[in-house]
Amino acid sequence: MKITRIQFRNIHGNKQLRALASITLDGVLTIDDIAIVQLGRGFTVRYPRNRYRQYIVLPRTPEATKRIENKLLHSYRKFLCGERGNTT
Repeated sequence: MKITRIQFRNIHGNKQLRALASITLDGVLTIDDIAIVQLGRGFTVRYPRNRYRQYIVLPRTPEATKRIENKLLHSYRKFLCGERGNTT
């Protein structure tokens, strides 16, 4: 699967939660509310959960996790620098 679009919404007033991301895979499946969280000097990704704290969506392989998180965090850093936050 290829990430064909990424969008960010900045979150203000929260020390750790910096943004919520939406990604589109292969132009047909969108995953909303992926959290970009600041931990110390770096960022990490948290996938959406329901009210029982169960994951709604989660990559099933370490390779998929790494690919998605690297792309998200790279795009978020560009977004922070004032560059375009959406990728195609």
